[in-house]
Amino acid sequence: SAWSEPDSASSELPDFGAVEAGVVSVASPTDSALALVGRFARTLGLAEPLLPWHTLRTPIADIASTLALASGALGKIAADVLILGRPETGEVSESLDSSTMPHTSHTANPVRAVLIAGAARQVPALASILFASVAADDERPAGAWHAEWQPLREALRLVGGAAATTAELLGGLRVCPERMAENLAGLDLAAAREFTGRAVTDPRDYLGAASALVDRALKPNQ
Repeated sequence: SAWSEPDSASSELPDFGAVEAGVVSVASPTDSALALVGRFARTLGLAEPLLPWHTLRTPIADIASTLALASGALGKIAADVLILGRPETGEVSESLDSSTMPHTSHTANPVRAVLIAGAARQVPALASILFASVAADDERPAGAWHAEWQPLREALRLVGGAAATTAELLGGLRVCPERMAENLAGLDLAAAREFTGRAVTDPRDYLGAASALVDRALKPNQ
């Protein structure tokens, strides 16, 4: 699920690729140098890198994927609140008074849900930049390497802010069971009316102008 992605992603990220590059630069690429890398990783409790970090950009792409999934999950919560909080639905509302009419305590704008929904729509586009930067053609690739950091920072900021705002939203969400019951009763009434309408307009008992048309067609030959 989207909520389990951060844990799985974080477990694969910690390594010391930069240190590995330094080790290889001062030691010959022999088994002893590789053993030194593995021993150093185990000592620090880090993951042993399989490839140099300069061209291995998949960890950043993993973060991008996790952030995009998390933003989608948060955005879904916001979308549900926005739909259920519409005046014609009125089943939930945020614990905020109206910003435009502070004297009307019964009117609440879905401020938090709107902020979350806005953030959720931006993160996938930022993640696409990080995915496009995976194709590294060299160590410290010009352009691709440098294009990662601004969208990565922005995606982290948006998802972090959306997560905190979602916690506030759900912590103060007002639910109206009475309105939910009214809406369900209205659905039952609408279904009953639809059933009645179908019975009245059943085409099996309605011929329309068929009889008149048949008579008109036969009249010249009578």
